[in-house]
Amino acid sequence: MNMHENRPPTIDDVVRNKEATMPDEAATGRVDLKELLASCKAVQRTLRRGEYLFRGGEPFDSVFLIESGCVKKCAINSAAERVCGFRVPGELVGLDSMGHVCQVGDAKALCRSTVWVIPYIALLAACKRCPRLRERLTLAQAAGIRRQRCIEYIGRSYDAPQRVSLFVRDMSQRLPGRARHFLRRNRNDVARLLAVSGAEIARELSATVQARAFVSSLLQDAVPQREKKTGARPVFS
Repeated sequence: MNMHENRPPTIDDVVRNKEATMPDEAATGRVDLKELLASCKAVQRTLRRGEYLFRGGEPFDSVFLIESGCVKKCAINSAAERVCGFRVPGELVGLDSMGHVCQVGDAKALCRSTVWVIPYIALLAACKRCPRLRERLTLAQAAGIRRQRCIEYIGRSYDAPQRVSLFVRDMSQRLPGRARHFLRRNRNDVARLLAVSGAEIARELSATVQARAFVSSLLQDAVPQREKKTGARPVFS
């Protein structure tokens, strides 16, 4: 049996097979909240919609764990805001600033969000004490790099509808049951990330609504006539 048969796909697999597959849940490196907070002197912080978690150029002395809500990561650009990605509950923000004296880029809350502020020095000390935590942190860094490289790749190799579809698939893994809601509320930011128009996002949402309506009509047609006459409850109600 091939020992690599069940491993998650990497960006090299994506390029080699000409397929765009975002890192799956097994490779996202989500950090266990209780484990991390027990090891570091973390402080909770609440952000309002549109409030910055940090700005590019500020001193780098902490990383941030998202507990609820969502944070948008942006590159510093004097001409216009360039969206680089989104961080959802269970994911870390600020890992790309490790090795720098300042924060790289901006991080802004897309909705009311709760984050844990983890001092970087305390995080390093915790990783030294706990090899498992260090491993999870490495996985989180690697997953972020793979996801960013995959977005760049599909931006060069896939048309707009495919980019949107792949993004929705990725967010469905990271936000089970809430990916479409996320897309609907943040369509402009998603459009900037994927370099597509707002119309493409709207078409994806419309296609989803039409598909659900079609499935619903099929289920209604499948209800036996005798159940409709007797008022019996349909199986798929």
